[in-house]
Amino acid sequence: MAQEKEILTPDQRRMAEEFVESKGETVKLPGEAKELHEARLPQIGIFDVHAYVQEFNEKVVGAYNEGVGDRELPADIGVARSIVPPGTGALRDFSYIAPEIPEFHKEKCVGCMKCVTECPDTAILAKVTPESTLRRLLDQIEDPQDRQFIEAHFAVTKKYYDIPKRQGKEPGLFSIFIDPTKCKGCAECVQVCADQGY
Repeated sequence: MAQEKEILTPDQRRMAEEFVESKGETVKLPGEAKELHEARLPQIGIFDVHAYVQEFNEKVVGAYNEGVGDRELPADIGVARSIVPPGTGALRDFSYIAPEIPEFHKEKCVGCMKCVTECPDTAILAKVTPESTLRRLLDQIEDPQDRQFIEAHFAVTKKYYDIPKRQGKEPGLFSIFIDPTKCKGCAECVQVCADQGY
C-alpha cells in the first residue's frame, strides 16, 4: 500500500491544529483531504425529511401566518441549507401583506400571459374557457349583476378568440385570476404589462 504524502509542513500542521483547537473539530484543515475531514466529523442521524416537513409547516409557516416569523423564529438548519419543502407556499397566506391586488383590464389584455410567467409567487392563474362553456355557465347565474360581474372578467383576444374562430374552431375567452393568498403586491405583473405597452 502506498504511503500518503504529507501535504502540510510540520509548522503548517501545528498551526492548523491550533486553529482547529480554537474553532472546533468540525473545521476543515487547510489542505486536508475531504475524506479525512469527513471522517473527523461527529456522526449525526440521517435527515428525516418527513419529520422536517411537519416541523417546518408547524413552526416556520405557522409563525409567518401569525405574523411573527420575521421577529421570533430562531435559525433553522433546514432553511440554512436551503431545504424548503415543496408545496409549503400553499400553506402561507400573503393576503395581509399585499397593499394592492392587480386588476385585470380585459380591454387591454392580449392573452400573452407574460404576467403569469413574471409572477414570482405563482399567484396568477390564466384560463381560456370555450365560449359555449362560458355562455352555458353564465346562463345558470340568475342575478344579472352577478352574471355581468363574472362576464367582465373574460376577454376576447386575437390569440384565443379571433384566430381559432377564423380556423373554424371554437373560440375561447381569456381571463386571469389573482389568488390574494399568494400575491404579495410586488406589481411585477403590472410592470410587464406596461413594458409591453398594454
